[in-house]
Amino acid sequence: MFCKWKGGPACDARSADEIDLGIAPLYFYGRDERSEYELIPPLLHYYSYSDVGDTSFNLWGPLLWKHTRDLDTFNAMPIYWHSWGKNEDSLTVLPLFHKNRNLMYPLQ
Repeated sequence: MFCKWKGGPACDARSADEIDLGIAPLYFYGRDERSEYELIPPLLHYYSYSDVGDTSFNLWGPLLWKHTRDLDTFNAMPIYWHSWGKNEDSLTVLPLFHKNRNLMYPLQ
């Protein structure tokens, strides 16, 4: 087990300004004023968030969620990809079709 922190009297995620902690190789977590991450390799999980650009990334095995100010994405890899945003909407379901905004294409 390890813990590295700045600010606060102890390794406590509630009181530290910046913290990185974990139980290698099972769990890792870190946070500062603008970002946060979590990694759990045995569960194939990774999460990150950043205030800069209001972005997040969340991966659970083959499932992926991604968010930015302009675009959201959900993927169930390797067969389903869906991205949508202000002027964009695309969907791919392998091996059936790909749809981009208002057009649909069968995949052959």
